Amino acid sequence: MRRTSCFLMKRNGLWLSKEANNLKNRHSMRNCSLVKRNMLGVQSTPDNKGIALLTTTSSKKRQNPGKSVARREIRKSARATLASVKKTAKASGASHTTVMAALRKASAILKSQKPVKAKRSRK
Repeated sequence: MRRTSCFLMKRNGLWLSKEANNLKNRHSMRNCSLVKRNMLGVQSTPDNKGIALLTTTSSKKRQNPGKSVARREIRKSARATLASVKKTAKASGASHTTVMAALRKASAILKSQKPVKAKRSRK
């Protein structure tokens, strides 16, 4: 996994990962969602009006990764969305650093979904 991953990228001396549920996009065992038992992922919804929270369901389906992922869409206000992300992440047994990384990513997604204000032109 260390040197031969299809998700591996090397840029500016850093080892980065293009993995879907890697919260920090760093190539390491701590951030890898393929290895962890409790996976946590944050994505934008297809219509860009909320957040999709991905978690693992049970240990019985670990041999079939496609079926072991539960997807939950959250379409609330920003504060309520971040609160439910934090609550769900803590309930799934994620570490404090993983919870904070999920909150940062969710916050960045919510910020990118805001409409852009038109700049006033000078007269």
